[in-house]
Amino acid sequence: MKFSYSKKYKNTLSNKIVIMKKSVLKAVGVCCLLCFSNTTFAQAENLFKGANSIVKDARTEVVCKSMTQSTEKESRTIVVLDRKGLEAAHFVCGCDMFRSLQKFSGEILNASGQSVRKIKRSELQKSEYSSSLSTDDYFYYYECNFPSFPFTVKYEWEMKCVNGLIGYMSFIPQTTFQQGVEKASYRIELPAEQACRYRELNTEGKDIQVKESTGAAGQRVIEATATKLPPVEQEPFGPTFAELFPRVYFAPSAFIYEKSKGDMSTWQTYGAWQYELLNGRDVLTEPFRNKLRELTANCSTDREKVKAIYDYLAQTTRYVSIQLGIGGCNPFPHRTSAVPDSAIARDCPTTPVPCSKRSAYHPPIRSSAQPTSDSCPTIRVPTRWTTSFCKSPSRKIRSGWNAPTHRFPSVYPSGHRGT
Repeated sequence: MKFSYSKKYKNTLSNKIVIMKKSVLKAVGVCCLLCFSNTTFAQAENLFKGANSIVKDARTEVVCKSMTQSTEKESRTIVVLDRKGLEAAHFVCGCDMFRSLQKFSGEILNASGQSVRKIKRSELQKSEYSSSLSTDDYFYYYECNFPSFPFTVKYEWEMKCVNGLIGYMSFIPQTTFQQGVEKASYRIELPAEQACRYRELNTEGKDIQVKESTGAAGQRVIEATATKLPPVEQEPFGPTFAELFPRVYFAPSAFIYEKSKGDMSTWQTYGAWQYELLNGRDVLTEPFRNKLRELTANCSTDREKVKAIYDYLAQTTRYVSIQLGIGGCNPFPHRTSAVPDSAIARDCPTTPVPCSKRSAYHPPIRSSAQPTSDSCPTIRVPTRWTTSFCKSPSRKIRSGWNAPTHRFPSVYPSGHRGT
């Protein structure tokens, strides 16, 4: 017996077969996608194991218009996984007479990726808190305390820099322990005649790339990228975060800083610039000179002279930090801050230096608090862009930055550990 099918039935059967094939292909595709997604998720989970927060995307763009003006645009998207990573969700922005905040926006997304809050600039808190008596520094900050984890926070802001550029924004993809980075990028654009130097630290073995190029208009361009950085684990009694985290520093060669021109291509040219800022500011008043003669009249050794000067300054002066504009790079002249018996050393770290010069003794300046084997005492100077250069007739000059905790200009005997 022979069966025959109508044309309509044949077409229907063919359509069903085609639909079944498509369904099978879709199912196979979904399975492959799920397998790939699970593999990718597992890889990401292994890479960021132990992380409290993850930087999903961070972008920094610096455009230098001249040696005195630039704009800095930044955006940062951070996933906070638990309460320990909450600090990474906060926003902090430092400003002064050289830097000001122009634009800001923020957004918080819940675990499902839904936007739950927009952060306006008017919600930023402003603080002028400082350990200094007077300063032009201030901060904008926002404390993000979203109660449910995980969540995502996004920030976008723009800074304007004027009156001089003594340094450029650094590329710092990771900002704290237990923080992973999916991707981060940095780009700085400068006029062709404006040199820019950079230095990489702790980037060995990490996926961090830096390249130089020339823009369409002939401008100098330097770009840095970082991808898939695992979190830096904090160990008890281990190295500090500053010793471990990867970053790239950028700095000019020739620069202008509050109408003062300098060159930091070498330590010699940079030191000459700072020395010029201090030139003429260590001139002692005649009454003060007479007091020094009286103090050191019966001293037979350099050590006795320095001790006599130090004891006198400790009893008659106190250090008051006034950080305005260029700060300690250009301190108050000695004649405005050192008045016998009622002196206030207002941002004048060079006070012991001219005193020592007047007593025919030239102590070296050190930045380290470690014991030394030299037989002469050392003068310590406060930090925040402050240092001094002086000559020593018997040994090489040792100059540098002081530890942040030392604010009062102090003289320590050999082998003494500063506190």
